[in-house]
Amino acid sequence: MIAALGRFETDGPAAPAEPAPGPAVEMPSSQSVASLLADDPADLHNVLGLMGESLRCLINLEAAGAAHEPVSPHTLRITGSGRIEIAAHGPAGERDTLMVSSPKYTAPEMMRGRPLADADARVRADLYALGFVMYEYLLGRRRFRAEFPGLDDRGTDLGWMEWHSDPSRKAKPASALLQATPAPLSQLLEAMLEKDPAKRCARYEDAYRTVQELVGRTQQTQQVKVARVEGKAARSGLRMGLVACGFAIILLSLLALVARLLR
Repeated sequence: MIAALGRFETDGPAAPAEPAPGPAVEMPSSQSVASLLADDPADLHNVLGLMGESLRCLINLEAAGAAHEPVSPHTLRITGSGRIEIAAHGPAGERDTLMVSSPKYTAPEMMRGRPLADADARVRADLYALGFVMYEYLLGRRRFRAEFPGLDDRGTDLGWMEWHSDPSRKAKPASALLQATPAPLSQLLEAMLEKDPAKRCARYEDAYRTVQELVGRTQQTQQVKVARVEGKAARSGLRMGLVACGFAIILLSLLALVARLLR
């Protein structure tokens, strides 16, 4: 029997040879926005730059009529050249729902498990997700976790699903948490994070315009020119100065006289 088994194994088909390793492929260097989250609040220029580039990419995708993966920190990527890319691929079938990869960045209306009604609804959902990404990036990991205690530590996404689905639970204004946050940016994030889609910021272009205006303000320096005092005002100022000097001389003379008499 042992001999027969040996013959069976020997006479059987030869095992397929392992394929030779192919040539090494150099992948383009890229970094997800999620990996940029730090403990400290992000620099305002970085936040505005990421928001502007992300919105510009979304505007281009919308103009091209391309379906894309719902926005999340994992679909937003920074290439080696510093450009923003958004993964662009639609659902596999007509009945597939457009669910974001992580419930942490999912618009409340997408929690229902049904496809979004139209392109306008998709834009509103993207703006909610992008606003939440930028809100976390602006606050920094430590402050963000302090505002949403325990939601990242459960090991599941149920906490985030509950938070996004509850209309009574809203993120605090960024300006209330970081005093250096410009009011227009804080107001834009509030509009993007509105849980009611009907009240939410509805156009990529509107958000992009606000970001571009903020970028322009941060790049400009204001110079204040002080007008020279001339004419009657100058003479009046000189007269008041002479009067003040006269009072000072008289006061010093009186003090010197009192000091001599006390001796």
